[in-house]
Amino acid sequence: METIVLGTLIGTWASFLVSLWAKQLIVWPFVIILLLTLSYFFTHSHLHSLSKASFKERPLFWITVLGWGTFLVKLFSQMLVLSPEGIWAGGSNVWGDWAGHMGYVANWLYGTNWPPQNPWYAGLRLSYPFLFDFTSAVLAKIGLSLPWSFQLPGIVFGLAIVVILFKLSEKLTHSAVAATLAVAIFMLSGGLGFLYLIPGQTILPLPEHGVKELTHSYEANIQWVNFVISEMVPQRGILMGLAASLVVFSLWLEPKPKKYLLAGLVAGLTPFFHAHTFMVIAFVSGVLFLIRPQRIWWYFFIPAGVLALPQFGYFLPQVSGYSSGFMRVQLGWAAHVQNDNWLWFWFKNIGLMAILIPLFWLLAYFKNRRLFWIYLPFLLIFIACNIWVFQPWENDNSK
Repeated sequence: METIVLGTLIGTWASFLVSLWAKQLIVWPFVIILLLTLSYFFTHSHLHSLSKASFKERPLFWITVLGWGTFLVKLFSQMLVLSPEGIWAGGSNVWGDWAGHMGYVANWLYGTNWPPQNPWYAGLRLSYPFLFDFTSAVLAKIGLSLPWSFQLPGIVFGLAIVVILFKLSEKLTHSAVAATLAVAIFMLSGGLGFLYLIPGQTILPLPEHGVKELTHSYEANIQWVNFVISEMVPQRGILMGLAASLVVFSLWLEPKPKKYLLAGLVAGLTPFFHAHTFMVIAFVSGVLFLIRPQRIWWYFFIPAGVLALPQFGYFLPQVSGYSSGFMRVQLGWAAHVQNDNWLWFWFKNIGLMAILIPLFWLLAYFKNRRLFWIYLPFLLIFIACNIWVFQPWENDNSK
């Protein structure tokens, strides 16, 4: 799956740059590079890898992959359904977000908007991480229907996240059980919304118009919506962003120059797919470098910086045009919606994880010091997102 992530990253970039030069959608670089990377994967002595192991040798891995893979196929295949009445969306987030993403795809599939133009505002360039939508435009140009040019990448990269997260978790913990739980906790993320399933419960106030989502309730101030339905499905680019970040974190576990160079390449190609991903990777790598300065980090920093800086330079004029409220101090993130105590707010939103995460992080200091320091930059990001809002809409802090 790591090879698919890398092949799609480089292939999409190659097709985009050639298309930008030709001022029309060109697909052959994407096809050639993806085929070359897949050929490398199947021919370059990967027979010993986890993904090649038999069910008998790795039962938990295959149960996880097949179980969540089936779920992802079922989920994404229902997100856009063609009928005589038109196109039905599989959820409110898809109905809202994918309409915008279809506009981006139409930029290249049906129009000649080079360089990319905003489909809603004439004459304004598209200052949004758009390359995953360009991937869908390439797939549609090759022959996929418009719905499947959205749905197929969702299935493939959703499964890539499951596989790479399992492998990364197993490397860190040396436990297939822990890896299985890590994937399940991630995919089933949520808080106390399950209490709505208990008749007569009085802990959470009932929504005025009934319960529609167990992980999203304004009345109960449950704002941390399940990651799959709030991010992976509707926001699209985060699929590539999260998959790429997991590849980067996995490569960091092997302190070899070529691994860090490859990690820098992957990270540096992500901003046009998902800018928040690069910012997280940059912060995490910076903190880990400060914790344990090593020369090998420069094999990562240099290619990542060289590739990413021009992309952020492209975004900068648009971002700088916002008012001073683009980034602002807002203590407690969304706790203010119902004037919640911070601790109660997070307990409602992530449930027992609000207790278990800090408890086991402190326990790791004594049992596994390496995990303690690895988790520190992510904890600092969580703290920062409870102090500042990083985009005009506060709910985008979840990115």
